[in-house]
Amino acid sequence: AVYPTTQLQQAAFAPGGEYLLLHLRLLTGGDHAYNLVQFVAGLGAALAAALVAAQLGAGRRGQMLAAAVLLTAPMVVLQSTSTQTDLIVAAWVACAATIALDGLRRRCRALDAVLLGAAAGLCAVTKTTGLMGLAAVLLLWGGAQLRLGLRVFPRTAGAALTVVVIALLLVGPFMLRMQQVFGSPLGPADYTA
Repeated sequence: AVYPTTQLQQAAFAPGGEYLLLHLRLLTGGDHAYNLVQFVAGLGAALAAALVAAQLGAGRRGQMLAAAVLLTAPMVVLQSTSTQTDLIVAAWVACAATIALDGLRRRCRALDAVLLGAAAGLCAVTKTTGLMGLAAVLLLWGGAQLRLGLRVFPRTAGAALTVVVIALLLVGPFMLRMQQVFGSPLGPADYTA
């Protein structure tokens, strides 16, 4: 439940990263490893960037360069030792991008739709600004699926519906809480205007 606070951000921002911190605290008994969440997310984003580079035709050197550029970006270096959530969101979006790029060459499998929905939901429940990057990824994927032919439209529509339903299953409880507390599923009017 939302607790009384003068800092509206504490109650209105998506709690996905904090859920990860909570579980880490339960596993370790303290907060001494909190920075590991962002650190591991940065490594995951770098691995996904290397995979994206490979999917776009880069060789081993190009893949290593893509991961190195991501890992040595100043904001990544700074945030990898913090409890912010930007690298977690970057990892979710990068993982979705790898699945979407696979969708450029082949028809959507049920597992692809489930994983894209999970990435979308986890992105939304972690930090909603990540949805801007994810929207581009999902549009690329949907366009590629439709390009495969008109006969696949029902299949693509079903896959898109699966993505939306799974994403809503993950972010839905948070949106319901925002609706109950602030009268909008997007949170307080000051942050959505």
